[in-house]
Amino acid sequence: MAVVETDKWLKDYIKKKGKLRVEQRRQQKEQICEKLIPYFQDASSADIHQHLLYHGLFLPGSQDKELIESLIHSNCWNIIEEGFAKLKKEWDGPDVPVFIFPSDLQNKKLQADFNGLSGLSYQDKVFLFAAGNNTKEELQKLLTHEYNHVCRLHYLDKREDKIELLDSIVLEGLAEMAVQERLGKDHLAKWASIYDANTAQKYFKRWLEPNLTLPKKDRRHHDLLYGEGFIPRWAGYNVGFHIVSSYMKNKQKRIKGTLHVPAETIYADSDFSS
Repeated sequence: MAVVETDKWLKDYIKKKGKLRVEQRRQQKEQICEKLIPYFQDASSADIHQHLLYHGLFLPGSQDKELIESLIHSNCWNIIEEGFAKLKKEWDGPDVPVFIFPSDLQNKKLQADFNGLSGLSYQDKVFLFAAGNNTKEELQKLLTHEYNHVCRLHYLDKREDKIELLDSIVLEGLAEMAVQERLGKDHLAKWASIYDANTAQKYFKRWLEPNLTLPKKDRRHHDLLYGEGFIPRWAGYNVGFHIVSSYMKNKQKRIKGTLHVPAETIYADSDFSS
């Protein structure tokens, strides 16, 4: 299916959004989220709306027209279409729909850490949230990371309730190593270098190793990935990057040859296995 023409959905939203915030939210839900219902199981447009807003979808408001027009004029859809075709061929990946929407420019953390870029990946679809001022390289980085998730989830073929913490940290490590392999170290996310390998090993022993089988539904799964409370920021993400990096170095592997490897094997053959 590749890249969906969500630019047309966004143009319809601009035409119908109205001036009141409540009407704008309703139109965002109708013009965007109702069209997404066939891609989700047992989810209403309201459910989808809240889910996408949480993960970076733009907030309706007085400036969203300018944001949408800026994104449309940035050639984003063509850049992603071209990049998707290359990645799909390179990794023998699945053909899934790619949905592009403006990101939430009011989210200060999203702006500071990721320059307004966010993504949401499933085994059978991917959402990309971008601002109109992102460069081609930034868009390629986002697509590479998120589509790598799609491929990994496709090959794992695990139900979401069966995904454990080890699966998640390896998932993130693989995706960012894919960015490094294709675009270079300069394009890595901040969390990949926030701690060096030695520090990552200490955090792994202290926080992550005792919880590797923690299911995704457990709140601690999220906290260990992102770093909440006393847990160091981005702990799970950073550790995952170092685990996958050391595995690929030890086994002389590239991303394509690692996508199918079980998380347990990647961990066992990494520098983090005791």
